[in-house]
Amino acid sequence: MRLGIGQKIFIGFLLAAMVVLALTTGVTRWSFEREFLNYVNENEAESLQYYASRLAEAFGDEGDWESVGRDRDRWLELMDPPGTAVSDELLQVTLPSHDGTAVSRDPLAVSPRISVLDTAGTLLFGPPAGGTAVRIEPILVGGEIVGNLHLNPLEGLVGDLDQQFSQQLARWIYGSAVFALLLAAMLAVMFSRHIVSPISQLTSGTKALADGRFTERLTVQSSDELGSLAEDFNVLAETLQRNQNAQRQWIADISHELRTPLSVLRGELQAVEDGVRVFDETARKSLSGEVERLTKLVNDMYQLSVADLGALRYQKEVADVGQVLEDTVELFEARIRDAGLELETRFPAGPLEALIDVNRLGQLFTNALENTVRYTDQGGRVCVACAHQGKDIEISIEDSAPSVPADALPRLFERLYRVESSRDRQTGGAGLGLAICKRIAHALGGSISASPSALGGLKLVVRLPATVHEGG
Repeated sequence: MRLGIGQKIFIGFLLAAMVVLALTTGVTRWSFEREFLNYVNENEAESLQYYASRLAEAFGDEGDWESVGRDRDRWLELMDPPGTAVSDELLQVTLPSHDGTAVSRDPLAVSPRISVLDTAGTLLFGPPAGGTAVRIEPILVGGEIVGNLHLNPLEGLVGDLDQQFSQQLARWIYGSAVFALLLAAMLAVMFSRHIVSPISQLTSGTKALADGRFTERLTVQSSDELGSLAEDFNVLAETLQRNQNAQRQWIADISHELRTPLSVLRGELQAVEDGVRVFDETARKSLSGEVERLTKLVNDMYQLSVADLGALRYQKEVADVGQVLEDTVELFEARIRDAGLELETRFPAGPLEALIDVNRLGQLFTNALENTVRYTDQGGRVCVACAHQGKDIEISIEDSAPSVPADALPRLFERLYRVESSRDRQTGGAGLGLAICKRIAHALGGSISASPSALGGLKLVVRLPATVHEGG
């Protein structure tokens, strides 16, 4: 069975919680028993002074240890914890000394672990002295050591009360571990759902995009990486939707642009075939003009498509931008005069060199001037200028009325866009020239922009990075 990412996250968190709880429980239990024994040993070591003082007093009264040892009841009395009395229960649980003298076996009493040794180290009373003592307390009588109290370490919890306390603590530890494990499982479920929910949305959204439903959008629910991924998905979906709409519009516009010259050609030929129109020089020029428009449209479409693919070839070299502009304007001077326009030029005195493709840059200037001549009203003005602007070379081509609406300026460089879609084709063209200008400008490392002209029409500005000469 294949596990989903949510199940994997849940199992991973649960296993991690189980490992942590098992280690914590084990370490807590081990640490408690170890530290509790240390605590008991250290705490009981402080009681040795009490027993040492009582034994010193008894030794002082009797003069030797034999007299003390012969009195069993007195021994039990001497070894009772502070503030307690000998009880029948304590007397029933005893631990014999080396000579048969019994001592108290109360689990919480200190005396069962106390060995009384004389100055020579011989065991006098109590259990045999272990190798390692928690503490050794001297018994002083008149400033002289007459013996030592040897406190044996507590090796384990052996009493009933000790065991009950240990079991009670274990139940609390294990109960807390089970509760923590259940809580961890609940948190793991919530966390896995929190993680998986946006991933599931991304999965369904991706499938929608794969099916062509580019209107799909995701709700951004967080500001983390998953939220950023959802935002990127929405940007991608919007881009794909915009490209789809542009593609559909492109196909519709191309069909329209191709249909018009083909319809004219078909009508002209049909008229000639039916004898309605004589195939004379006028008919030939009309047909030739439509074929030329159709050819130019197809060529522009091809160049724009190649430019979009990045396959348009450029042969760059350092050349004079001003000279390329001047040569292009010279070719348009006759057309500008025929259109009834006044031409004004401002060319630099010296060369303005840049790394360019002379033919492609000439094509850019040609398309820009073609747009100007086609749209500027008769009797208007055209101004062409070229100059240095900081590290760039700026070329401006501006004309007089009519102007372009402000909302149409950003779209002038879109494919097949015309300010007035109902214009006559003879006036409006196909709307590909400026789109090609934009591709060429970007390919040469520059830019092109459109803005209102001070002459009352449109101003096109092309910026190209100037070549920096060594030592210049």
